[in-house]
Amino acid sequence: MIKYMKKIKDIWYYLLLIPLLFYPSSVFGQESELVNFQVLGSTSIMELIIKVVNAIVRVTLPIAGLFIVYSGFLFLTASGDEGKLTTAKKTFGWAIVGLAILLGAKLIINIIAGTFDVQGI
Repeated sequence: MIKYMKKIKDIWYYLLLIPLLFYPSSVFGQESELVNFQVLGSTSIMELIIKVVNAIVRVTLPIAGLFIVYSGFLFLTASGDEGKLTTAKKTFGWAIVGLAILLGAKLIINIIAGTFDVQGI
């Protein structure tokens, strides 16, 4: 069975590499019509990454805020119950961790984009 899977894997490698041999401009890195694509109105990979990260931040930032508000609601309704207080603390902690990861990703993308002097930050 493993020998059969290795043969399939080798065939896929050849199927992926053979078209590169018949398209010399992609092999030698020359610009062609296939390279000039626009996804979401961006002309480079970095601009595309910036747009995707900005979209993710716009969607998830309010969700993180809602989780912080929800954890506050859990604190208020715990009424001294240790189990509910623990749940509220965990919810608040994970909401803050998610918010930190979200803003950290945005910061890293902005630093990289500033380094490469990409517009549209």
